[in-house]
Amino acid sequence: MMSKKSKKKNRSCRPPLSLLDKSIYWLGLLLSVIFALLFVFCFEDITNAIAFRDSLVVAYNSHASLLFVMPLLLYVEISALVFCIVALEGKKPIFGNRKVRYGETPWAKDCFPLFDSRRKNIYVKPSKKRFRRDMMIVWIVGLFVCSLFAPFGFFGRDCLTTDNCIISYNVLNQEDSSPYTTDEFSNLTIQAKHVSSYRLADYWKYEIKIEMKDGKSFTFSNRDFDWRKDNSRELCLEKMLEIKSFFASDLITIKGEQNIKEVVDYLGLNDEQTQLLQELFQ
Repeated sequence: MMSKKSKKKNRSCRPPLSLLDKSIYWLGLLLSVIFALLFVFCFEDITNAIAFRDSLVVAYNSHASLLFVMPLLLYVEISALVFCIVALEGKKPIFGNRKVRYGETPWAKDCFPLFDSRRKNIYVKPSKKRFRRDMMIVWIVGLFVCSLFAPFGFFGRDCLTTDNCIISYNVLNQEDSSPYTTDEFSNLTIQAKHVSSYRLADYWKYEIKIEMKDGKSFTFSNRDFDWRKDNSRELCLEKMLEIKSFFASDLITIKGEQNIKEVVDYLGLNDEQTQLLQELFQ
């Protein structure tokens, strides 16, 4: 086993990174994190564009298909983090430092900046070349496999249309079965509740849960409507009231009506919108 003293000596064979090189690696770490966060936010924009491309869709609820995208996101994120961390720890120069005489004592003979032409003259064992090539092939194959699954994550969803039909789409963006119509509605649950999220801040919402005669159920909340429209709040409440009108009172369950004030305050509803919300929970 190599002693601590020997390890320290080996590390000293590589000159400290220049400020520019360090900045590039740290910027790479920062950008990889920012990329992951941006992707999470952009994912909703992408699925919105896909779902609301159909003008008949007023609301949709994504399936757990985000799981298909996560492998690619994690693969790219972890790869970037590992690359930057290893480069920092190994003191691999990119542009280098003009004050350092690379390849000369006391520095390692195989230590040259990335764009230094002398790198081409470094002897590398055939076994090491093969290992690098194999690792690159493995990484590319992994990236390819993750990329194959990623597109499936954007399409799985349940859609509520203007004519009150419910259509389910699978990961291939194809309809799972025939649309559900109002004739197949069985029971309705209307609820206002507080949601705790480990990714985002806690929030209040209201939702409807439509149960079908075959036992399936579909839930749509105020967050599932097209918020890009100026009158999205009114459209949401009016659509939920319209759906409520298809059910007899004994087929409707109301939950969380005591939370209406919190929902109104959180969403910042005006008097007209508040009245519609209260009507929904009556």
